[in-house]
Amino acid sequence: APSVLDDNAFVEVKKRINGWHTLGIVGGPTKSIYHGVFKKDDTTGLVDPYALGPSEYIRAMASVALCLSVVNARDEENSIQSTTMSRTPLRYLHMGYGSGSLMRFLRLAIPESQHVAVDLDPTVVEAAVELGLIDPASSCERLEVGDALEYPCLETKETDESTRFHGVCIDVYDGANRMPPGFYAVPFLEKLRDNLLE
Repeated sequence: APSVLDDNAFVEVKKRINGWHTLGIVGGPTKSIYHGVFKKDDTTGLVDPYALGPSEYIRAMASVALCLSVVNARDEENSIQSTTMSRTPLRYLHMGYGSGSLMRFLRLAIPESQHVAVDLDPTVVEAAVELGLIDPASSCERLEVGDALEYPCLETKETDESTRFHGVCIDVYDGANRMPPGFYAVPFLEKLRDNLLE
């Protein structure tokens, strides 16, 4: 399907070997940018939630997110022993969806976790739904179209915990396959800091 971001490019899903697939934008000035990889069982058509692919940085982000879950569990265990408070599900914001590998893995590894992903290209979002990479009916995962730099909850310091996050995973790259400077600019990082849950 044509990419909304570039009239000369299209979103392509390509089958590779051993059940692996790539989801990317092909053509135009972007040339060929792969949003992500996913593994699908040829017999059942189910996506393997444990298959993170060959990307070391995705595995590194998964490791950090899992460490956060261990720290959160330990802290809440101490709180629960002294009060009647219940466990709070970890909330993650994914800036850039790719093919959703990280989000699927974390949903399985941290069952009560909640995830919101933001992707700039609506065609990628449509492909993710059509391919079964995300369950649009799930109350624990949501995929939105938008510019992650301008994600609404980051525009003001939120007091409502339901719009704040324990962790933010940034996986956004431009046509040159570099992270846009806005994502490591001090004002943006301060917005992230102000909207993180402790």
